[in-house]
Amino acid sequence: MGERHGVSSEVGRLRTVMLHRPGEEIRRLTPPNNDELLFDGVPWVDRAQEEHDAFASALRDRGVEVLYLRELLTEALEVPAAREQALESALRPLEHLRELAAAGVRMVGCADPTLVTLRVLAAP
Repeated sequence: MGERHGVSSEVGRLRTVMLHRPGEEIRRLTPPNNDELLFDGVPWVDRAQEEHDAFASALRDRGVEVLYLRELLTEALEVPAAREQALESALRPLEHLRELAAAGVRMVGCADPTLVTLRVLAAP
């Protein structure tokens, strides 16, 4: 078993941090939905990425290990058992959609019940 991660102090030295670099998800923000998502305004993706990169660089300059969620998830999903568990966990709450599809309720242009669930998951 590897090193344990966690926080035991509000003022202790930060050794490792997990970050997500802003990306395409920011483009989904619009003036009508930014308030409900707790944004003061629609951020500029390029600017958000520049600020994020500067922040990550400042952390590294101070000896903090910066881990990226996307890379960690990609690495974890390369393990077949982990990939299966992640898919099962993601799809379990949508089981009712599969049941509806099996009962004859179909999305337009989608005959496979599994694809109904996956299309809902992938919907913007």
